[in-house]
Amino acid sequence: MLTDGLQRPRRRRYFAGMASWSDNIEAVARAVTAKRLAHDGIGEEQLAADVDMWWHLTAAELECGVIDETGEYVGDEIDWKRKMDGYRDWMRRHPASRAVWEAARYGAPLPRQ
Repeated sequence: MLTDGLQRPRRRRYFAGMASWSDNIEAVARAVTAKRLAHDGIGEEQLAADVDMWWHLTAAELECGVIDETGEYVGDEIDWKRKMDGYRDWMRRHPASRAVWEAARYGAPLPRQ
């Protein structure tokens, strides 16, 4: 498998005019997260709150190539090191994601923008 310097699979190149799922990673990550978290008895409001809290993790998994755009894990077993490295990298590059996660997790107020 071809990889970049961070051991992530290289993204496919698309022809002009063709969209990639990675062009809107938040929407894909939210959809995959909702699919993962949905279960009988969960209300829409609770599901929306849970998706708001966890979509960042799914986006990191997508970006580092641990899961595909359907939410299925790539390969025979989960590469936990790559998954955690991808998550740390995502949080480093997206401080707003960390603030939202901490606010949802710990009940802290969101930072003013």
